[in-house]
Amino acid sequence: MTATETPKGTASEFPKPSRLKPRGTVKPGKRGRYRAIVLLAVHIAALAHILYWMKSGEAISPIEPSEAGETFGRGIVNAGFVLLGLAILSTLILGRWFCGWACHFVAYQDGCSWVLRKLGLKPTPLKSRLLVLVPLYVAYDVFFKEMVLGWFEDRPSPTWQVELTKFDWWETFPGLGMTILTVLVCGFLIVYWLGAKGFCTYGCPYGALFGIADRFAAMRIRVTDACQHCGHCTTVCTSNVQVHKEVAQHGAVFDSGCMKTMDCVSTCPNDALFFGRTKPAMFTKISRPRADLSWGEEIGAALLFVASVLSLRSLYGRVPFLLAVGASVMIAVLGIVLWRSLRSRSLTVQGRAWKKDGRFTGYGRFAAILGVLVFAFVGHSGLVRWHTVRGLSTWEDVNQSAATSASNAEEYRQAFVDRRADLERAAHHLQSSIDLGFLGNAPVLRDLASLEVSLGDLDQDPDRLKRAESLYREALDIEDHWSIRVALISLLDRPGTKRFDDIERLLRDGLADKPYRPQLTIRFANFLASQNRLDELIEFATPVFDRRPAIQLGLPLAAALHRTDKTDKALQVLTKSEELIGETGTADPGLAVAQGYMSLGKREDARRVLGVLLEMFPDDPRPPVGLQQTQ
Repeated sequence: MTATETPKGTASEFPKPSRLKPRGTVKPGKRGRYRAIVLLAVHIAALAHILYWMKSGEAISPIEPSEAGETFGRGIVNAGFVLLGLAILSTLILGRWFCGWACHFVAYQDGCSWVLRKLGLKPTPLKSRLLVLVPLYVAYDVFFKEMVLGWFEDRPSPTWQVELTKFDWWETFPGLGMTILTVLVCGFLIVYWLGAKGFCTYGCPYGALFGIADRFAAMRIRVTDACQHCGHCTTVCTSNVQVHKEVAQHGAVFDSGCMKTMDCVSTCPNDALFFGRTKPAMFTKISRPRADLSWGEEIGAALLFVASVLSLRSLYGRVPFLLAVGASVMIAVLGIVLWRSLRSRSLTVQGRAWKKDGRFTGYGRFAAILGVLVFAFVGHSGLVRWHTVRGLSTWEDVNQSAATSASNAEEYRQAFVDRRADLERAAHHLQSSIDLGFLGNAPVLRDLASLEVSLGDLDQDPDRLKRAESLYREALDIEDHWSIRVALISLLDRPGTKRFDDIERLLRDGLADKPYRPQLTIRFANFLASQNRLDELIEFATPVFDRRPAIQLGLPLAAALHRTDKTDKALQVLTKSEELIGETGTADPGLAVAQGYMSLGKREDARRVLGVLLEMFPDDPRPPVGLQQTQ
């Protein structure tokens, strides 16, 4: 006998339940425990990585594939890019194994599925034709967007750099609260709403790349003549693959959703499945299971997804992209469910009855009300985001226009005066986003403070100065970002203000837990130099420069060493700074290094630096002038 399929579920069931009825008693796969051990080891290694960084202040950059976006967009080769490259190369041979055996987020989803099963819930996987394309969009946004925009905007190619270690390890990660919310939304909720591996199917950018690479792999789950079509393999598959159909039609599993967990291989009562070599999937026409949505519903869901992700992404400066994607996919499906609940006399969603005989059940009434509240929240969020985006884009446009059109400081200031109406409109939008929002938004508060500075004469308007300072401090209370501290310090360091005690306090507080934040270390070194506190400057800057050398930090350090008769050490710092000239992108730091050599009487070293600058920046008139002055 073979496995049988029951008649199709009625139209009231969403998603459509599986019709497979396996023959006999299905034994659980034996590979699950080994995979659990491997995934636990992955998490232990990640925890050890974090603990090492917390103790030493520096560690290998996050071994997270999303970090590869820095490589494609900015030319920074980091550990995340190395991991992604190795994973894709291995997938081209072995198939999509990384997701099943090494991905921490698959571990979370599998854990959520296990908990739900213990609660008696086994959600049916959703099958959609358009939403399944979302991971490709997310992969483009995470990995390739900046690179593609650079091509269209004719930006200069980035200078390739290798940065396998990092000091500010958490820089690209959301805070603890958003991390927990991401696990809840993209773990429990998405698994309950869309089925096992819901985020992998409808949101994961890494899975999109691995799915493409899997099409070229020759290693796959294969079947022998011992197969009796019992259906056990499909029953235990946690990747939502119709294994029994794949092997019956093709003799192997070609579905790129297969994560090579080997559960199907270990559960087969006849040992008919094995992992072996066959032709790649790219040469095979694969039939897809019937979708749960009509084409009209597919288009509606796609539009709801777009609207939701635009409303939620970076909401209040806090919601990370992947959280917005996971939530938006669920909201899109929720919209279709609410639509069906209005049109159907009976409706069952993931095994729970919403309507019976034209009347909402108690559960359905609660779920529908909750769904309406969700859409009200998304609509409100969209309004907040609209004001935010309009304000920030107008402010950025004025800044870029002033930077490109002005040739000196006076013209730069006049450019802002000429576009005062645009600045006021930007301030209105940003203030509206703050007034409408439920939470504070650090980037908006920061830019609103900058607009206050640009809109008035702070020397003649002390109230505007106080308001700008208040906005910066409010933003700093929400998020301790270096850009907010630097902007506030610049405000307090204005001519006629010079609140040195407040400036030093801001710098020391910002460096207390993160002593290697480059923007603040450079600012603090220059602050100490301006105060003529040379011994303090040397004591502070020397270990930082030794650990994380930067030209902008080396210059004030070398000057302080020279002025305190430590010429040999000053020369060492300048020599190290010279090695970094190629990373700056402008001639200014290199010219300062040459000037430093001149102050030490090292004329030939200065000429060497100027010669390098002449080759690197042939259109800059300053290096040849400097060479003439060193004759």
